[in-house]
Amino acid sequence: MSFVEAVNTSRDLSTGDRMAAAFLWILMAVGSFAMWVGVPAGFLWVAGKITSDQAQHITLSVIGVPLAIILWARGLFWLNRLHMRVTMPRLMRELEEAPEDEEPRIIRGPLEPLLVGSLVVALVAMAVWFFFFAERPPSTLSTS
Repeated sequence: MSFVEAVNTSRDLSTGDRMAAAFLWILMAVGSFAMWVGVPAGFLWVAGKITSDQAQHITLSVIGVPLAIILWARGLFWLNRLHMRVTMPRLMRELEEAPEDEEPRIIRGPLEPLLVGSLVVALVAMAVWFFFFAERPPSTLSTS
């Protein structure tokens, strides 16, 4: 079965499958934004609560934020695969049943454009905040 055939058969989904696919898409969209904004902010907040020294906070954050994002992304990839199983069940079954020596086909779901789009929106929002709304922080260095 070709990808075009799989997409055409996805039009034959039941109402329940369409609702499940829409719900999974919404979860992936919200999760994509959360990955770029919420996960780092949440981890920085937690790191601030469990450390008292600024150097420890920075060290923990430099290591922990990327690890937290990777864990979050694994959940998003799981949702993406679930979405593809709901919307393209025959194609996904064929991919899973393919012999291991056969070159794997790469089928992408809606997660990739969601991740890129949410990253662009998050970067634009950060730039707008930084240039128009952020206040200059007080100086922590004393001049002697």
